[in-house]
Amino acid sequence: MRVWLIKIGEPLPVVDGPSIRKMRMSLLADQLVAAGHEVVWWASTFSHAKKAHRFPDDKVVDVSDSFQIRMMKALGYRRSRSPARIIDHCLLARRFARLARRQERPDVIVSAMPTPGLSRAAGEYGRQFGVPVVVDIRDLWPDCYIEPARGLKRALTWLAFRPMARALRKACRLATAITGISRPAVDWAVGYAGREPTANDRVVPHGYTRRRPTDEQIERARAFWADRGIADEPGRFIACFFGYFGADYDIESVIEAARILQADGLPMTLALCGEGDRLASYRELAREVPGVVLPGWVGFPEIWTMMEMASVGLAPYVTRWSFRRTITNKPIEYLSGSLPLVSCLEGVVADLIAEHDCGITYRVGDPAGLADALRRLHEDRDRLARMSDNARALYEQQFVGEKVYGEMVGLLERLAASAARADRSGR
Repeated sequence: MRVWLIKIGEPLPVVDGPSIRKMRMSLLADQLVAAGHEVVWWASTFSHAKKAHRFPDDKVVDVSDSFQIRMMKALGYRRSRSPARIIDHCLLARRFARLARRQERPDVIVSAMPTPGLSRAAGEYGRQFGVPVVVDIRDLWPDCYIEPARGLKRALTWLAFRPMARALRKACRLATAITGISRPAVDWAVGYAGREPTANDRVVPHGYTRRRPTDEQIERARAFWADRGIADEPGRFIACFFGYFGADYDIESVIEAARILQADGLPMTLALCGEGDRLASYRELAREVPGVVLPGWVGFPEIWTMMEMASVGLAPYVTRWSFRRTITNKPIEYLSGSLPLVSCLEGVVADLIAEHDCGITYRVGDPAGLADALRRLHEDRDRLARMSDNARALYEQQFVGEKVYGEMVGLLERLAASAARADRSGR
């Protein structure tokens, strides 16, 4: 089976180096290749995380004999929320529509949403050539921008994002199946399709593969953290965060919570890892707060090693309409490392924490509440250990990458087989 994967914005294996943290599309590609299938991943020459061009023009990289990455020349953009990003995505959708017709036809396509334009282009290709298309919902564009707005601003926002909404509606209507990271996400997209759910519309949560770095990588990673004053010492309490320092996270409250804990004389380390527009300002804000470490971007060995040392994982998201309806990859990554969640997410994630007793939910924008949550877990190690066990059990029940994406491979195989039977019968 030949599978096209369409996703921009994720780290790319081989292209972005050996230490990338593999995300949803990489993990699905791994499972497809392991099952004996051929994979072509359509991506962008522009790295969303680094805000830099990987290559100046279209580029093809062979990851293996059965896995190819086709990067399309991108415009690029400086800020995640900007007209330039929307233009970049529109141009990539047009480029895919042209380039796809020159390639060997796939048996099935998975197009990640976002972006609506690329997903619509995938649907139009699938309709023209009789290829089943799965639209995989990761984020709820454009409603996540429209729904929070009020009054005149809401009307203006709706007008601005109307073309994106039209693209999404067509993408969902053309899709053979809709998958998504949560039940509300799938239902939302089925609503855009204007039909009733089918057996092929299903929840495929973010899965995470708990692969171990090599001993040499772990040794280097431990030295990396030791150089920054963080070592795996008995009784030490470390809260970690991995992400992009942009508008989605309330890092200011995290740093202020550390300041509160410092004033209380409570020894604690907060390792806040990532790059982004706001990294410099966060470093300045944390300059006089001992225990807050902002190392910048870290690779997979450093992440794995930090989760081995850490006590809890931080999910300090801002309030967003879409965040209440989805389970992002960050909480699942923490669960894979047996880390209780300290989160201000409402909705699906808060319900998960409450049901499985695998963390604490505090109010967004409440540094005192965050400091209190960390203090309670620091002082009650029995409770911390119980939550850690629950976190690991929840991961093993619902979010093991091999199982999650193995089941998605099965769905793709069934869709491709059904399309092939229909094609033979129609001849």
